[in-house]
Amino acid sequence: MQAQKQLLTPDSTHRVAARWKRLSVMLALPLAGLMAWGIVLIVQDLRSSTGGQDIWLFVLMLVTLGALMLLALAAPVWAFRARITLSGDTMALRGIFRTRILSAQHLEGYRRIKGQLQLYLKSEQSPVALSPFENQAALNDWVLRHAVDLTVDELAEENKRISRDLTLGATDAQKEERLAQLRGLTKNMNRVAYAAAAVGVSNALFLQAPIVQQAATGVLIVVPIGMILLALRNPGHVRIDYPQGSRYPQILTGIVACSLALWLMSLSDRHTLLGDTFYRWLVPLTLANVGIWGLIEIDRLRELYARGRVLVAITIASLLCLSVVWVGGAVYEVNKNFDTSKAVWSTTEVVDKRKGKKKSSGTYYVEVAPWDGSVGKAVELEVSKKEYNAVEIGGPVEIGVRRGALEIPWVAKIRPSKR
Repeated sequence: MQAQKQLLTPDSTHRVAARWKRLSVMLALPLAGLMAWGIVLIVQDLRSSTGGQDIWLFVLMLVTLGALMLLALAAPVWAFRARITLSGDTMALRGIFRTRILSAQHLEGYRRIKGQLQLYLKSEQSPVALSPFENQAALNDWVLRHAVDLTVDELAEENKRISRDLTLGATDAQKEERLAQLRGLTKNMNRVAYAAAAVGVSNALFLQAPIVQQAATGVLIVVPIGMILLALRNPGHVRIDYPQGSRYPQILTGIVACSLALWLMSLSDRHTLLGDTFYRWLVPLTLANVGIWGLIEIDRLRELYARGRVLVAITIASLLCLSVVWVGGAVYEVNKNFDTSKAVWSTTEVVDKRKGKKKSSGTYYVEVAPWDGSVGKAVELEVSKKEYNAVEIGGPVEIGVRRGALEIPWVAKIRPSKR
């Protein structure tokens, strides 16, 4: 009992710093409100729809937004509740739901990631961030006395591996020269990816120049492919990611930039794809891409497997999500931007029309009856304000469908029928 009182003395208790509390409230509450607003809009769109949409897509979006909203709300709760209490060789770590009593035997070690102290536990898959807490000097002193620097150990092991690796060269100078060449090459490829991502997203949102979109799409696809080929050509020397301070080059940031840019470019486009051909491209290409990325990261996956299967599952899931974003955006943009076919016009009638509020300028939808070449059911199309105002419910319209560069038909334009 006396030991527990000593453990919980106020002098050894470290709370989250006031600036982190303010930051958590300033960021988390608006984000949670934004997620809640998105949920309301999706529910309103679902209620106003007459059945031309995929209900499972709405469910997925609602679940995702709900999870993000809960995560945002958890941030200020953690900031005001979290405590670290130090007493001798033990640390009491209080989170949102529980308090854990830790000793040196529970610690795997620590890392400094971009100047932020991260404490790793043997029983946890993710690190404990210590930088938000008060009295950093005392926390740093305790961690340095009770835990090992994992980065130093990893880099020391890396240096031993490089010294034994004759594929990089026979001497240390040759090895360092080869690694410097690879680092320079991947750094330039990452920079090209950042520039193409900025140009592609900006053009998609504001200019919408076809030639710019084609060029950006080509670069955003070619650069990750080049990175993957480089990694396959240099196994163990070029990987998707490496710890901070590593002498090896990494390609993760460039791939993430290309993936997010392609996703945002396709998301900002209002043209509707028809049929399920898109998924016939998406699924096999995504699985093949994950398999290649897994081959590149095989050494890391083996290391993670030795620590726990959950880490392997998290890594593969992350690769899968990133691959879906990149492949999906690439397929959409290539199919539309490199399509040289002419529109084939068919006549149908407007079943319904409505306005959404997903964007500040408003989003416009027109639902049309099936026509020759459609999937046999009513289709809801996102259209421009001009197209929306030009058609009336019950009135005839013409649908211009293009074949698509990847044989994925898409609606290029609608206009009132002259009949």
